[in-house]
Amino acid sequence: MMRRIAKRSVLIALCAALIVGLLLEFTRMGSPVVRLNFSANTQGLSQIFFNNDGSYSEENSKTYRLATGITNLSFKIQGDSPVRWDPSQTEASIILERPYITLFRVKLDTPVKINALNQIQSIQENGGRIIIESTERANDPQVQISFDTRAIAKEKLNLVLAISALVALTTALVSLFTSQLSSISKYLDRVRHHAHEHVRAERFTLNEFFILSGMAITANIYFIANLSLSIDDEMGAARSNPEVWISQGRWAVYFIESFLFPQPAIPFAPYILLSVCIAGSYMLLIRSHGHMPSWKSYFTFPVIAGYPTLWLISEFSSNVPALAIGFFLTTLSAYLVFIKHPTPPKVYSTHANLLVVPLLLAFSIACYQSLAILFVSICLGINMIKIVSNTNNWKSATNAIITDGTKALIYLGLGILLYAIINKASQHLANSFSPYLNSFIKLETLINSPLSVITSVIAEANKFYIGSASRFGAAIPISLGLLIISALSILSQVRGRATPALLIFTLLLASPFALHFLAGPDNVPLRTMIALGYATWLMAFIALTAKNSIITLLSVLIIGTYQIQSAGVTSQYIASAKLTQGHDEALASSIYQAIIQTSGNETASQHTPIVIDVYGHKPFETLYAKALTSTTQASFFDWDNGNLLRITTYMRLLGFNNILPADEKTRQTLTPYFSGMPTWPLPGSIINVNGTYLIKLSEDADPAHLPTK
Repeated sequence: MMRRIAKRSVLIALCAALIVGLLLEFTRMGSPVVRLNFSANTQGLSQIFFNNDGSYSEENSKTYRLATGITNLSFKIQGDSPVRWDPSQTEASIILERPYITLFRVKLDTPVKINALNQIQSIQENGGRIIIESTERANDPQVQISFDTRAIAKEKLNLVLAISALVALTTALVSLFTSQLSSISKYLDRVRHHAHEHVRAERFTLNEFFILSGMAITANIYFIANLSLSIDDEMGAARSNPEVWISQGRWAVYFIESFLFPQPAIPFAPYILLSVCIAGSYMLLIRSHGHMPSWKSYFTFPVIAGYPTLWLISEFSSNVPALAIGFFLTTLSAYLVFIKHPTPPKVYSTHANLLVVPLLLAFSIACYQSLAILFVSICLGINMIKIVSNTNNWKSATNAIITDGTKALIYLGLGILLYAIINKASQHLANSFSPYLNSFIKLETLINSPLSVITSVIAEANKFYIGSASRFGAAIPISLGLLIISALSILSQVRGRATPALLIFTLLLASPFALHFLAGPDNVPLRTMIALGYATWLMAFIALTAKNSIITLLSVLIIGTYQIQSAGVTSQYIASAKLTQGHDEALASSIYQAIIQTSGNETASQHTPIVIDVYGHKPFETLYAKALTSTTQASFFDWDNGNLLRITTYMRLLGFNNILPADEKTRQTLTPYFSGMPTWPLPGSIINVNGTYLIKLSEDADPAHLPTK
C-alpha cells in the first residue's frame, strides 16, 4: 500500500516539476526584471521603449510617473535587444543607484549598462551611483539600457532547475501528506488536546503575557516612540538588497528583512515585536527553571528586559526583529530540552527534539550568533537552579544535571552544524562573503598566551559584575551587592554541596564572556553580550527565591536599587543619544546651507548633484554617560575618524538627496587644498574646487587623506 502511494507521489511530483519548469522557462512568468532606483530634480513622466520589431515606438512602450525625489522603476525584459529609457521629458539631473536584474526575486550577477543616445551631456559613475545629466533645455533625453541576455539565460536555467526540484520535493511531500490525511487529522487532534492540557498545567495565561509585554514596552518606550539613528542605520535605510546579512553569516536576517521589515531603520514596530518576544521568552524561562509566575518573577523581569547590553543592541533597529525572534527561539529551545512533560498521549516524544531543537537553534544563531552563548548560559542556569532546589535528593539532581546537560550539548552541536551547512550553502548561492566575523576571532593570542588571555577575561568580567563606569559609561555600584547576595543565597541552600554549586555558578558567570576568549577582551562589542543580562537576572532570581527570609528581604532592597540604578544608566544613554543626534542633524543642515551659499546659485545647487569631500572628523561629547562601543551616542561626522560615505548617506537620509561623495582618486588629488583651510565653522572652511565642495572639519586627517607611505 505504502509502496503504491510512494510511486504515485513521485510521479505527481515529476509532472508538477516539469510543468512548472516549462512555464518558468518559456512564458513571461519567468521574465527577468530590470530595476532602476533613482532620484530626479524634476517631475513628469519617465518612459521605457522596447525594441521587439527593430524600432522603438509608443505602442511598444511603458510610461511611469516621475516625481521629485526617489522613483523606483522596473520592467520585464522582452527579447534580446536593448531598451531605450527616456528618464524625463525635460532638462534633468538623474542620480541612479546601480541598476540590477532580478529573477524570481533573486538578484542576478549580470551587469546592466547605461549609454547615452540623445540630449545627454554626461553619464558619470560616482560612489556606486550613476549621474545622468541632460543637455541644457533638453526636451527628449534618451539613454540605452543593455544587458547580456546569454548570461541571463544561463542564470535563469539554473534557477528554473532549482525551483523545479523544490516543486518536485514539495509536491511529493504534499501528496504523501494528503494520502495520510485521516491519520494526520487524528494526530493533530491529539496534539491540540495535549497542547491545551500542557498550557493549563504550566499555567500559561494571557494575563501574565500582557503584564510582561507592558513592562517590556515600557523598557523600550524610547525606541518605540523615537527614530533614533545609530551608525549603520544610514546604510540600512538606503539598502535595496539585504544580501549583506548572508555575507555576515546571518541568513535568517536576510529573510526577516526581505519579508517582514524591508525598511529596517524605523521606530515602533520592530521594538513592539521585541517587547512581545521578550515577554513570551520570559514566560518560558521561568518555567524552564522549575518555577511558576509569582510576584518574584514579575519583580525581577525588569533586570533582564532593561539590561544595558540589551539597550545597546536595540540601537541597531535593523538588528531588532532578528534579535526578537532569535531570543524567543533560544528560550524555546531550552524549554523543550529541560521541561519535564507530564504523561500525555505520545504526541511529542523527546526524540522529536533531535529534529526540532537543532532547527530552532540554527535559525536563532542565524539571527544573531551570540544567541548560541545565551543558550549555554540558560542551560547552566537551569542546572544551577536544580542544585539549589533539590536539597533532599542530591543524587537524583546530579543524574538529571548530567543527562540534561549532555542532551543540551548534543542539541547545540547539531544546531551549530546545521547552521554552518545552511550558511555555507546560502553564501555560495548568493556569492556573498565577508571577513567581518573572522575579524573578531584571534585564536593565535589564546594559543600563544592562554594564561594572559584568561587573566584579562577575568578582569573584564569583574568590571561588568561590579557595574564599572568604564564599561557602562556610568557606575551601577549595587551590582557587587547583587553578586554577593546571590552567592550567599546559593551557599545557604546547598550545605554540603557548596563545591559543585559554586563551580556551576562560576561557569554561569563566565559563560557570557565565551567570545572574549576567542576574540580578546578588548575586541568584543557590548551589544553582543546578550547572555550577560540573563546571568544578572538569574543572580537576582536566585537571591529572591532564597529560603532564608533575611536574604529574601535584603534581595528585595538590592534588586530594587539595582533596577533604579540600571534605569538611570539607560536614561543617560537616551539623553546622550538625543543630544548627539540633534547635533548631527544641525551640523548636516548647516553644512548644506553653507554649500548653497558657497555655490552662489541657490536654485541650481538645490537641483543638481553636489559632490563633496570631507577632511577630518567632528567629535561630539556630552556630560551624559556613553557606553563603551555605543553607536546611537556616536556622531556620524566622527565615526571611523571621518567616513565620507557614512556622512553623505546620512545627509541623504535627512533629505539632502543631491549630496554625493567624491571618489577615492579625486579625494587624493584634493588633499593639498585642505592644508590652508580653516576648520568648520570658520569662514573658508567650505570651498569649491573644480565642482567638488571641500569641507574641513578638523586639523587631523581622516583615513582617506592620510599621507601615503
